[in-house]
Amino acid sequence: MNIQEIIKDLKNERERLDRAIAALEETDSQPNASRNRVLTRPRASTDTQLTSTNTLTSTNTKTRGGITDDRRKRLSESMKKSWAERRKRA
Repeated sequence: MNIQEIIKDLKNERERLDRAIAALEETDSQPNASRNRVLTRPRASTDTQLTSTNTLTSTNTKTRGGITDDRRKRLSESMKKSWAERRKRA
């Protein structure tokens, strides 16, 4: 390997590093951007199917945190019972 090829490789590496640094500096200027982001609607799970109108629907919709709709409903009913018992004791 001659010196010219080494210099060329080093310059390419420097350009790659400069791009990486610029990308990191851009995200550093918005330190809380990802933490403050609000999901407006739940992401569909990977179990999707096409309906007759050729639109994607989720067969087992999971929302933030990975809780299914059925699990959320059972959890809600359980908490309502728990709160009712707590009110009775008070």
